[in-house]
Amino acid sequence: MELNATTVTCTEDENNIIIVGFSNNKNFVILQYSAEFDEQDLANGWSQYYLEISSLGGSYSCIDTIELYSDNLNIKLNKNGVKKFTSDFVNIKFFLLEAQWSELEIFLVKIFENDKSVNFKVMKS
Repeated sequence: MELNATTVTCTEDENNIIIVGFSNNKNFVILQYSAEFDEQDLANGWSQYYLEISSLGGSYSCIDTIELYSDNLNIKLNKNGVKKFTSDFVNIKFFLLEAQWSELEIFLVKIFENDKSVNFKVMKS
């Protein structure tokens, strides 16, 4: 799946819930993260991040690899993600100023830095 994002947003609320969103006039991709992790999350095998894709819905624990480049974000899905989204990747293209890109990097690091099941790479030199 590919998305040409015209809008990229990064927010964190007072409850430490992080939302990174990519959208255009028709579709969106959202990564949501909560630092809070309860017994229900553990019992269901849910990760702390949640990926939602437009009308396809959302899933926990669905990402294998994320690669952040200067003009795109490549998400390789694991078998849970492939089953849910019927694709093995999500490629999000965008144009960001340096400060916006740095903010995106900071938020993605917050989401994935402690998740050993996701291989997060920053590919920009």
